[in-house]
Amino acid sequence: MPAILSDLQQEVLKELMNIGANESANILSNMLNVQIDLDVPNIKVIHPKDLLGELAALGSQELTAVNMGFRSSLSGTSQLVFTQESANKLVQMFAQEVLQVDEFDEIKSGALVEIGNIILNAVLATFSNTFKNELEFFVPEYFENYKKEFYEKIVDYIDDVVLVGNTVFTIKELQVAGDIIIYLNVTSLDYFKELIDNYIKTII
Repeated sequence: MPAILSDLQQEVLKELMNIGANESANILSNMLNVQIDLDVPNIKVIHPKDLLGELAALGSQELTAVNMGFRSSLSGTSQLVFTQESANKLVQMFAQEVLQVDEFDEIKSGALVEIGNIILNAVLATFSNTFKNELEFFVPEYFENYKKEFYEKIVDYIDDVVLVGNTVFTIKELQVAGDIIIYLNVTSLDYFKELIDNYIKTII
């Protein structure tokens, strides 16, 4: 059974995820020359086997993802997961604004890796800087079919818990939804909670 975050731990974690999301939104806004707002309205801790049910709230069975692993005394895997529809909207804008091309199929994976790298790096860097815990990041990976290429291959073999941060992108009048997901094993989660508690002591 996944360890549970206290209400205060959840609030602090949500605040930090929003700081990272806002920083990445500023970078993407400058890159795409359009106002982008990112919001993480809620987070939760769940078991990996419950993840697909949680992701069903995005409204599609077809999901695409960017993975970025990280390690130090705190290790795990971070992911940015979109529906195919939301991913295509982001890539189309990236193709038109950054590359000045209309056809985006050939650059889809590279564009999503770049977008995912910016967002995940900003969130993880916020954790690292806040908790004074340096993280080593791995090269991001792209999964066109998240369920088949990643989830089904690992779900029966891991004892991780999953932090899910629902993420809402607002681009112009366009709503794009996705989830920031962080896989942590129980040992790392316990250590993560300890880092959060130590941070809380410095602000109250």
